[in-house]
Amino acid sequence: MTISTGRISRATTLALCVLLGAAAIPGCNRSDAHLRPVYAAAGNPAQGRGAAAQSLAALIIGGRVTIADAIDDAVSRLDAAMEAGRGTTAETAYAGAVLDAAVLAEDSLPQGGEFELMWMKLGRLAFLAAEEAHAQDRVPEAMTLVMAGPLRWQTEAYWLRYTDHDALASVVLAKSGQVAEATMRLQGRPVLEGQALVVFELLTAPRN
Repeated sequence: MTISTGRISRATTLALCVLLGAAAIPGCNRSDAHLRPVYAAAGNPAQGRGAAAQSLAALIIGGRVTIADAIDDAVSRLDAAMEAGRGTTAETAYAGAVLDAAVLAEDSLPQGGEFELMWMKLGRLAFLAAEEAHAQDRVPEAMTLVMAGPLRWQTEAYWLRYTDHDALASVVLAKSGQVAEATMRLQGRPVLEGQALVVFELLTAPRN
């Protein structure tokens, strides 16, 4: 049986995923049924990011969800909330839960060089969530997001490729009172360019 989803809302599609099974619907993500409760927990003050991360880590370790699916889901939810112009606290908490779950389940995650793109995507999730929290003046939350997740994605190659993230990390550190650390982490780069260079020049400019 094939069901066209061209004119069906995402909410309806997700409901059909649960009722009929992912294989019945083109484009239906098999992980959706597992990830929706994690998202709900992250945005629920009674549970929150920590509980959601624990649940997601168990799903990843158990093979029911992949970290790649979780990253894509978190990015998709964050993008949708921003485009709709509504609050993003649940979405940034969910992104944080995905990043924290990656730490808890790190031994179960692929480590080979062929998975470098996946690790970069995890780093970009940290950036997107931290950027949104910072833009909404939630600097303490941005601080917990900007370098969250396993250290595996924080390579020199990553920072050199994504100067926007490098810059944001130092901005958030500086706004959190860690100006010396914000400056030193950029000062140590073999090459400094783009937004990272702009932030470094601002941090080291003479003060009157």
